[in-house]
Amino acid sequence: MHAKRSEEGCISVDDILETFDCSLEEIVEVYVDYDAMPVPPKGLPRGTHMLHVVSHHGLIGLVCALLRQAGTDVEVKDWLGDTPLHVAAEQGQLAVVELLVKKGANIEAVGKYGRTPLFFAVCGGNTTMVELLLKKGANIGAVEEYGRTPLFFAVQTRHTAMVELLLKKGANVNAIEEYGQTPLFFAVQKRHTAMVELLLKKGADVDAVEKYGRTPLFFAVAEASTTMVELLLKNGADVDAVDEYGRTPLFFAVQKNHTAMVELLLKKGADVDAVEKYGRTPLFFAVGDASTTMVKLLLKNGADVNAVDEYGLTPLFLAVGDENTTMVELLLKKGADVNAVNKDGLTALFFAVGDENTTMVELLLKNGADVDAVSESEYGPTPLSLAIREKNMGMVDLLLKRGAKIDGVEKKYETPLLLEKGADAHASGVGGRTPLHVAAIFGSNKDQKTMTALVQLLLENGADIDTTDYNAATPLHFAVQNRMLSLVKLLVEQGANNNYVGSVHFAGRPLSPLNLANDRREKAIIQVLLRNGARVSTIAERQAYDDWFHSGVRQRLSEEEIMFTRTINGIS
Repeated sequence: MHAKRSEEGCISVDDILETFDCSLEEIVEVYVDYDAMPVPPKGLPRGTHMLHVVSHHGLIGLVCALLRQAGTDVEVKDWLGDTPLHVAAEQGQLAVVELLVKKGANIEAVGKYGRTPLFFAVCGGNTTMVELLLKKGANIGAVEEYGRTPLFFAVQTRHTAMVELLLKKGANVNAIEEYGQTPLFFAVQKRHTAMVELLLKKGADVDAVEKYGRTPLFFAVAEASTTMVELLLKNGADVDAVDEYGRTPLFFAVQKNHTAMVELLLKKGADVDAVEKYGRTPLFFAVGDASTTMVKLLLKNGADVNAVDEYGLTPLFLAVGDENTTMVELLLKKGADVNAVNKDGLTALFFAVGDENTTMVELLLKNGADVDAVSESEYGPTPLSLAIREKNMGMVDLLLKRGAKIDGVEKKYETPLLLEKGADAHASGVGGRTPLHVAAIFGSNKDQKTMTALVQLLLENGADIDTTDYNAATPLHFAVQNRMLSLVKLLVEQGANNNYVGSVHFAGRPLSPLNLANDRREKAIIQVLLRNGARVSTIAERQAYDDWFHSGVRQRLSEEEIMFTRTINGIS
């Protein structure tokens, strides 16, 4: 009969016990001449020394026998860095612990995680063992790798008697681990009310602050334990304590959507309009979470429906941005200012227009939103101009039907005009840019068809085709700059001055549309301009034709076009 061997060719104690009719003591006696047992009994790390094995099982006689052997180290460590004393302490082997300590075992030996035998005894739940180690001089305030003392482990294992013993023996009830938490935090997170009461009775700081500024109350709220919250508040916890982001426990309760918890905190005096780091109140979070029930509860308890965050946003902006019509209706019904403006001077209507949400736009307008609100933002001075720039004709039509002024002036760029509605075709913004400029400026190859149609509409209604902006640029300049061939064709066919230079500066110098087309190497546009009478000239015609013509234009023209160009420029 043979016992099984491991992959390393070693025989385990468990396999011997299963195979042969013998006791552990008899097996150890056979192994007593060896330094280690490669495959230990279950529950012990591999590579465990024989002294660990007999200490684990409380075989005091064999412990003595091994210690009598020459070379046996009472401090020998297993693969986890633990000594026989650690093992015996955890297993509650009192006699073995007494013997090992008597033989010189270090009562403060530390294992892999920096834990002494006292930690093992606490985790083992044996109060008698703990008392013995303390009597032998064990440090009750020893700190392991993560900053925890034995008291933390007693709390974690929910061993009330152990906690009482350690506190009686002088354990620091407000010891702090690596994250700044005290044993009270652990008890709260374990939802162990009796443990919490005990710690508080023994002097635990109910408002201790951990690494992120949170007190035990935050954790009780996070655990959704109203019983624990009441207990902490009863013992003086600050209901409006703030964490590193300026949030109070109420914020956490709101984010958890725990109405009973919110009601409890408010009943206990929580500030319903507490402001966090970014200027938001709990109402913002309730709106952001789309919880109408929570929003109603907060508003019922006095929450400011028009609270403003650091960006000038109110809860209404959030609801509009989330396209939550139900929430928007609720906020408006409760007094939300439909025309509140953010730091960019935008109202909620701008957001709805930008989102192309006609339903939301209708709702806001129905509730008094100013259809002609003027903003300081670069994104558009009025909702109408924003819709035009977004090329959303459906939205433009809706706003006009709701009374939007078609001659509203945009501060930075243009006047939004639709001539079929009767606007002045020549009206311009502060920058002198008319809709013709805007169509060319904000157009591109991808939307030439739309923008060309818009320009055609403006021209049909009498727009000045050669109007200039504050840089003396005409719409044709911008059409060329944006490589909009179809728009260039339309403008020159309708009589745009394709030789206009003025004082416009592109690339640091005055340029005509043809100069600009050449700089951008747009052969097709060059051909259109030349065929429609563009004269080859350079900076304000201060440079000779040949110097400029041969520098680049020639390579992009056919012989026929070269002859045509020379002819219109009076060159033989």
